[in-house]
Amino acid sequence: MFIDSFKPFMKLCGELKPKAILVCGLDNSGWLARGLGREKAWEQARYDVPYEGGTALAARMPHPSSAIRYEDWRPTVDALLEEARKVPK
Repeated sequence: MFIDSFKPFMKLCGELKPKAILVCGLDNSGWLARGLGREKAWEQARYDVPYEGGTALAARMPHPSSAIRYEDWRPTVDALLEEARKVPK
């Protein structure tokens, strides 16, 4: 199911041209990384997502429905946004 969404997701990225993607769900992150042809996707907490017209930095975190604590993952989100701000428009 998830792998079937890879092509539509890449098309959407080409339209929206994000600089950062926060992937909620470790399984979702693995599927995205595998769609990009990444080896050992489960070991990659951050990775580039090339799409038509650009590249975004992706960071993963557990899905919010897994009762995560905001305080634990705020540094991941802050670092992703900081890196995205450095990307030229």
